[in-house]
Amino acid sequence: MKKVIVGLLVCCFLLGCNGAIIVRRVTTYYYLVAIDAEEQLALSYAIGGDGSDINYIITQTVFAVGCDSNYLIAKQHPSKSGNPFVENKSITNYYIVHLNKEYDAFKSTVGLIGPLTKDEFYKKRKELNIEDIKFTIVYKNLE
Repeated sequence: MKKVIVGLLVCCFLLGCNGAIIVRRVTTYYYLVAIDAEEQLALSYAIGGDGSDINYIITQTVFAVGCDSNYLIAKQHPSKSGNPFVENKSITNYYIVHLNKEYDAFKSTVGLIGPLTKDEFYKKRKELNIEDIKFTIVYKNLE
């Protein structure tokens, strides 16, 4: 009986460790990653470049990104206060990531501008001359 229980526990553990439900490459080192649910979608930096060892740059819920060779732009709904598993769709934060800044795992926000309001975002895009970057990856169900 003890072996059956241990066997069932091992099966449950293995079934629960299927990895992320979304791993989508955005650039060489930047990925969109959601571990258990789409609402956890975050922008991450892959330290090894293969997506296996990541640091979160913009936490959940990132629902739109776009980039050129120098900058990445992103839209995010933050989590509701007091409940990290539910996004607050009444708020949209905007971010700009400078892709050519040297990444430092201990300072994962190097090159990150944001969170910004929509007006601040468009003003900063104009200042950086990156108005032509479009949101090319959009998760409509998370908007």
